[in-house]
Amino acid sequence: MGYVNEDFQKQYQKDWYQDNKDRLRENRKRNKYKWRYNQPWSYRQDLFERQNGQCAICSTNIDLESCHQDHDHTCCDVGWGKTCGNCLRGLLCEGCNRGIGCFKDSPDALLAAIDYLSGHARVRT
Repeated sequence: MGYVNEDFQKQYQKDWYQDNKDRLRENRKRNKYKWRYNQPWSYRQDLFERQNGQCAICSTNIDLESCHQDHDHTCCDVGWGKTCGNCLRGLLCEGCNRGIGCFKDSPDALLAAIDYLSGHARVRT
């Protein structure tokens, strides 16, 4: 059964969405973080403050909204990109997140890369 005045209802819903879209977007973001990382959004905010708004690896300034939540991929396999919440490490910039991802989160691989780079360092004059 439809509304008595469907045009009025459609306009009301459209107006309500326009008036509340920022709040809805914020709620969606918080709910997605909670779903994926099993921690409240305040956990991310606290981590961001403890890191002084900087990447945990290279210390470049990062944005709370767009930085990457790093986690130990060997900890859990909850599925659908979800984590248990106990394996969260730090917030990273995109470059560092991609970098450790390329090394499959392996300290041994990263140390081998350091040895490789150190052995091929050029002497600058």
